[in-house]
Amino acid sequence: GVVFGDALEVAFHRLAGAGRTATAMTKAQKAMRASRMAGLFGGVVGVGLGCTLGLVNLLFVDENKASLLKLQALEEGQEFEFEVEVDNLANPGYTT
Repeated sequence: GVVFGDALEVAFHRLAGAGRTATAMTKAQKAMRASRMAGLFGGVVGVGLGCTLGLVNLLFVDENKASLLKLQALEEGQEFEFEVEVDNLANPGYTT
């Protein structure tokens, strides 16, 4: 992939090849528009698939439970790490 460079490619060649050597492309073949487009398409699909897999965990987030836990924390006297203070006297002219 993008992050691991050739490490994944080498690992897959070892798994699939089991001693077979991959056929290398010539410089002329690498310069062909079809080869470049295939590489670009593969990269786009790979990044899209990786992002999709990374977002799968959001399907399992229980929003109602998270809201309940936040409300319980407020009732128990725990405070959040941030506060919002709105005061037009301290900051005149900020709101209309």
